[in-house]
Amino acid sequence: MAFQFTLSALLRFRNVQERQERMRLALLNASRGRLHSELEEVRRQGIAGSEQLARNLEAGMPAAELRLEEFSLQRAQQHRYTLKALVEAMELQVRNQVNAYSEAQKRRKTLESIRDRQWRVYAQTENRREQQRIDDLFAQRLARQVERAGEPLAGSLAEENSSPNGPSSLLRS
Repeated sequence: MAFQFTLSALLRFRNVQERQERMRLALLNASRGRLHSELEEVRRQGIAGSEQLARNLEAGMPAAELRLEEFSLQRAQQHRYTLKALVEAMELQVRNQVNAYSEAQKRRKTLESIRDRQWRVYAQTENRREQQRIDDLFAQRLARQVERAGEPLAGSLAEENSSPNGPSSLLRS
C-alpha cells in the first residue's frame, strides 16, 4: 500500500496561496522601488531648479519669470510631498504583505510537518509489516526443515517448553 497524505489537496492549495502572496510581495516591492526612484528624481529636480533660480536671480530676473519659477518650485514641492505620502502608504502595504506571506508560509509548513509525521508513521508501520512477513517466512521455513528432519515442530516445542532449561524455566526464575 503506497503512502497517501490525506490532506494533499489542502497542501497544494497552501503552496499556491504562498506563491500568490510571494508574487504580491514582489509586485509591491517593485512598486515601492519605482516610487523611491521617482521621489529621488523629483528631489534632484527640485535642487536643480533651486540652483537655477539662484543663478537667474543673480543675473537679474524679471518679476514675472520669478513668480513663474516660484510657482513651478511650489508645484514640485507639492509633488514631492505627495510622493512621500505614497511611499509611506506603500511601506505600510509592504509590511502588511510581508505578514500575509509569513502567515501563508507558516500554514504551508504546518501541513508539511503533519505530512512528514504521517510519512514517518507509515514507514514505521510498513517496516514492521515487512519484518513480520520475514519472521513468518522464517518460521515456515524452519517448520519445513524440522518436518523434513523427521521431528514434528509442535512436539519439539512442547519438549523445549517442558524441559528445565526451556523458556518456561526462565519465567519461573
